[in-house]
Amino acid sequence: MRPILAYACPVWGYAAKTNINILDTLQNSLIRMIVKAIRYMRNDHIRKALKINSFKSHIQNIAINFFNDLETKRKRKLDLTGASEMNRLYPNSRRESGNENQYLKTLPRRGEDGGRSGQTKTR
Repeated sequence: MRPILAYACPVWGYAAKTNINILDTLQNSLIRMIVKAIRYMRNDHIRKALKINSFKSHIQNIAINFFNDLETKRKRKLDLTGASEMNRLYPNSRRESGNENQYLKTLPRRGEDGGRSGQTKTR
């Protein structure tokens, strides 16, 4: 149940506190049903015994990890050393590489294919 509720939880940070409290209450009632806890047991004691965080703290931990990962990925530098190689390999791309004339010179012109333009291959 928790993975379904925690889906896209970095976005849950913008949810109202009442909505998160509703989800926390749902988690507490599910835990109570699974454990068959008596009525007068506190939710905190049950979660502590099972080593389960409240839903609110679980969402906060995942969101913190998500945004920390974004920060570290942003700091990594993008390696663009292969960009010139890509322009050479794909001369018909929208980028201008300056190598278009060299590429076109390598293609056979009409009538320069050794007289094979009208012939079909036989096997």
